[in-house]
Amino acid sequence: MNLKHSVAFLILSAMLFCLRSAGANGTDVQEGKAENKTAAKAADVQRITVEELKEMIAKSSPVTIIDARSAGSYDSTTTKIKRAIRMTTEEIPSHLKDLPHDREVVTYCSCPSEATSARVAQIFIENGFRARALKGGWDAWVQADGPVEPKGNAKDEK
Repeated sequence: MNLKHSVAFLILSAMLFCLRSAGANGTDVQEGKAENKTAAKAADVQRITVEELKEMIAKSSPVTIIDARSAGSYDSTTTKIKRAIRMTTEEIPSHLKDLPHDREVVTYCSCPSEATSARVAQIFIENGFRARALKGGWDAWVQADGPVEPKGNAKDEK
């Protein structure tokens, strides 16, 4: 077997594994397709730069900032972006009615390529909000010395 065939075999094996795992844990294949569509749309979510968000905060512009970091990442820090509301992906749907629709939503996470924050922003977009994900996420914010505040305010925890 030459290198070309080996690579093709590995790719086909990975694809077969993914197809099998879509239904292996009882997940409906149609549900998996819906999640894939949301993930694909999330990849198209617009990004906001750290500098743009810093300017919005400095000007007290009306913006809702959602901290969508994983539990591990959130728990490993003592601060969050100034004015951010902590909300996990699972909590978003039950709080949509509580958030103002007349302002932009900015989401952030600490994962590579803003994957979680883009998915969260997509949920907001699908529910009529204007939303963008923070380019570079939490790490870029900290590196750029963006304004932060201590976690734990009653309004932080939804």
